[in-house]
Amino acid sequence: MNKSFMTVAIINIIIACSAQVFYWSIPVGTIDLFLFQLVIFPLAIGFTNILLGASKFRLAFFQHSLAAYLAFGVSVLVSFFIVVAPSKELPPGEIILFSDILFITLISISQLLALLVLHLFIYIAYRVFTSRTEQVDKRRKG
Repeated sequence: MNKSFMTVAIINIIIACSAQVFYWSIPVGTIDLFLFQLVIFPLAIGFTNILLGASKFRLAFFQHSLAAYLAFGVSVLVSFFIVVAPSKELPPGEIILFSDILFITLISISQLLALLVLHLFIYIAYRVFTSRTEQVDKRRKG
């Protein structure tokens, strides 16, 4: 694997997991759940990849996207363990509460949809920017 890709993937994973740990460690109600999980979290991942794309890590767009979705998957696992792992009083015979699993699943699906929409907008902006840059380069050479 490319060293730049591994670095970008690790940076994405650290930021995505840190955001989830931050959210689940603050008191409930401090930050609205849907605002954080559906707006702030996808924007943090998107903004991180925009900054990484403009930095010295020269990767293809799909590699930045792959790193973002990899980070998203790891952050879902982190959220799952943060929410489900604490000991709670459980009904007889249950190891974990199904409602916690359902909650994380619904939030994760919603985050994925928000991330996909954001990714679509970033991709359109990327294509417009790269096509304009290519046109300017052609004019300079021609």
